[in-house]
Amino acid sequence: MKKITSLLSTVFISSMHLFSQPTITSSILPSVGVEITHNIYDAKNFSPGAIGASVTWDFSQMTKGQVSTFSYVDPSTVVGSSAYPN
Repeated sequence: MKKITSLLSTVFISSMHLFSQPTITSSILPSVGVEITHNIYDAKNFSPGAIGASVTWDFSQMTKGQVSTFSYVDPSTVVGSSAYPN
């Protein structure tokens, strides 16, 4: 019984690192001046066709809807930035 308990404890403790959280650093964030365009397409009346393996879907007939552009700016240039600490 002691061997089974030790084995289960070892397996449990060694698998704990598999569920750890990722480390997010500033190196993965966009830099100042980067612009990202976000397109929303209307798929209401769109039918992709057949399903299954070796099928290629053609999304070129979808209707483009709203377009949003997000710009990353220097926080010190934004109105009200002095109200927040560094």
